[in-house]
Amino acid sequence: MLKMLSNPSSNSLEYELKLVLNPVDLQRFRRLPILSQLASGRGRTQQLKSVYFDTPDNALRSRLVGLRVRSIAKRQIQCLKTPAGNGAGDLARMEWEMDIAGELPQLEKFEDSLASQHLVGIHAEDLAPRFATLVSRRTRILETNTHDVIELAIDEGRISAQLNGAEYSEPVCEIELELKSGSPKALYELALAIHREIPVRVLHQTKAERGYRLLDASLKYSLKANSIALNSAISAESAIQEIMYSCLAHWKEAETVVLNSHDTEGVHQLRVALRRMHSVLRLFKPLVHDQQVDYIQGELKWLISAAGLARDLDVFLDELLAPITTHFKGDNGLFDLRRQIERKREMAYAGLRDVLKSHRYTQLLLSLGRWLEGRGWREQSLDETSAKLFNPLRPLTDVWLQGLYTQTLKLGDKFSDLSVKKRHRLRISIKRLRYATEFFSSLYGKKSIPFVKRLKVLQDQLGVLNDIAATKSFLAAQILHEDEQAHTRNCSLYGAAGIVIGWQSHDALNVEHTVCQAWEKFLKAKPFWNTPSPEGVAT
Repeated sequence: MLKMLSNPSSNSLEYELKLVLNPVDLQRFRRLPILSQLASGRGRTQQLKSVYFDTPDNALRSRLVGLRVRSIAKRQIQCLKTPAGNGAGDLARMEWEMDIAGELPQLEKFEDSLASQHLVGIHAEDLAPRFATLVSRRTRILETNTHDVIELAIDEGRISAQLNGAEYSEPVCEIELELKSGSPKALYELALAIHREIPVRVLHQTKAERGYRLLDASLKYSLKANSIALNSAISAESAIQEIMYSCLAHWKEAETVVLNSHDTEGVHQLRVALRRMHSVLRLFKPLVHDQQVDYIQGELKWLISAAGLARDLDVFLDELLAPITTHFKGDNGLFDLRRQIERKREMAYAGLRDVLKSHRYTQLLLSLGRWLEGRGWREQSLDETSAKLFNPLRPLTDVWLQGLYTQTLKLGDKFSDLSVKKRHRLRISIKRLRYATEFFSSLYGKKSIPFVKRLKVLQDQLGVLNDIAATKSFLAAQILHEDEQAHTRNCSLYGAAGIVIGWQSHDALNVEHTVCQAWEKFLKAKPFWNTPSPEGVAT
């Protein structure tokens, strides 16, 4: 149970869920019956000006740390926010807040040792205002039927920044649900109730992150999945949460890139994050008899498919077509083909962004958050299988890894003679084995490294072969269904398609040799887990 923060100078875990609201729905939102039903006391409105500080090289941002001074009436309140660390949950941040005299940060007042760790090497004289927010905030305290206390805040205003004499700004219209006491699950329950009445979207970026983007839109996102460090004594239940929180963080970062940039890596990493999460659920599902898992898995498949066309077009343009057009410079057919595929990619990206802004997508995010924070798998009858959730994880990982490994060896039997379809099934099995090794390798130490390296090389090589094998059907889908009036241009496209297919056929011969070598090396890699008894192996 979380406690109310009574001492404004102390630190606390802040649990906060942010939602984007369309300004046209603001009045309707304020009149929602559920808000008046849960309201405890009267609401209040305040004007908040917050100035965010950092060094010229954004040293605080690089540490994922936010530092602001907020003006409320005659008070000046400085606040430091940092990541909460593993196991704290998807919504958690550490927060230190205190009154100060003046409008500049006073770092010496952050006496807590944990806060000080985040400020090592940062000197007050090096700090300068970077951007500011000016919002009108209306707050109400809500109390749920399960006695969770939530502060609802509606923020309207702007984020603004100055750069080289020019001013940049963007509007703010968002809802913040901050847990004051109770379970973080209650935030998702309330958000789902709101979403049933008025469309909202989950907002992953803080105001600070949006402010940094105003200063420099080219700032890189951290798109790769974070490594997962599991405690050797961790239970299966705790592992589910920790691994899925990691996958969710990866997913959210990729979603932000897709919605706010043209970086093709965003789509790629979004699919990777979704597949990783699907693999987690697939591994743990035998222990969890819960219809919610079926729903989440089904929606993940929908999202993976929704991102599929955009990713296929990216791969074709940037990895398959690029070297061909470089070699055949000046070929009009290849030029026309590239332009047509680029147009289709723009449409695919627009379609994917619509999906990420849809009611169905928000419903999935909120339902997944509620399930994770509320440990929804506990809502099942306890039997011999489900009881394993509360046992140490390590014995289970031995069984799972061995099962996936055995399945992969079986699918790869007589590797060089496998058909394209069977190679595809093998590649999927290898991908699942790789995800599992990434999830659990920290339990086994450095001895997992050689196996994982060979597995990765094999997966990458099979991926290249799969892309080559799919070229014919891909081109047929993209250029053979054009308007009949474009016959002349289609002839040019057909010629370009022939060049691409011929090039890929030549490449396939070289890759085939390489992938066979990768398979042989993989067969010689020693599994790093303990081999369980045959009756214990399951996939």
